[in-house]
Amino acid sequence: MSVGHDTVWLRVDVPASQTNQALNFLTSGVSVSEYICPFALCVSRVRLILTEKRTAGTLTVTIWKNGVAVAVPVPILLDTSYPQLRDVVVDQSQSTQFDLGGRLAVVFTTDAAWLPVTSDLVAIVSLARPYGP
Repeated sequence: MSVGHDTVWLRVDVPASQTNQALNFLTSGVSVSEYICPFALCVSRVRLILTEKRTAGTLTVTIWKNGVAVAVPVPILLDTSYPQLRDVVVDQSQSTQFDLGGRLAVVFTTDAAWLPVTSDLVAIVSLARPYGP
């Protein structure tokens, strides 16, 4: 794995029936909905943590590049199989590359059955310098 860093994203009280809602990127006490890449990067890992265990419904997290959902990494589910934690390692050779100045966002979607709506969602997105020239 080449040099990189983690970005931390947060949504307090994840509501049901939401579509493509941005998580907030936390940096230096400021909360914004996009991370501007300071150099070429790709997503190498995504970790999702709920403060309360999911009891119903499905939550999906998607990475966006420059305002559009990306195919790699694929959308990540928190559901009956993964009710509170999810850790996805992304093959760097397949990961979507973000160029210098590229805008990265983390968004979520919940279905109408999603519970508990009092749970907070933390996403830790690890970024690495891409392989090759």
